[in-house]
Amino acid sequence: MFVAADMGHVDPSLAERQRMLKKARLADSLNDQLSHRPGPLELIKKNILHTEEPIERAVKGNVICDTDYLLKLLWKQLQSMNTKMLITSIEFAFLNL
Repeated sequence: MFVAADMGHVDPSLAERQRMLKKARLADSLNDQLSHRPGPLELIKKNILHTEEPIERAVKGNVICDTDYLLKLLWKQLQSMNTKMLITSIEFAFLNL
């Protein structure tokens, strides 16, 4: 990306706007990447996230069940595990239901 400040004598307000634009582009890129990350049910199917056996069987066996119920069970289990990274993933999944 072309950086006006690298050219030498540039109006400080122009350089500041360019820094703000770069920051906004990075934020948009991060949001785009986060929106494509897998949810908890997909992580269970891929054996990345493990939970109680009945839940894993239901998810991996494509058993038709109440998705909200499964997510609530996962949420309770993750809270008890106190695993911050996984809790963030579950929160993201709940926000996108």
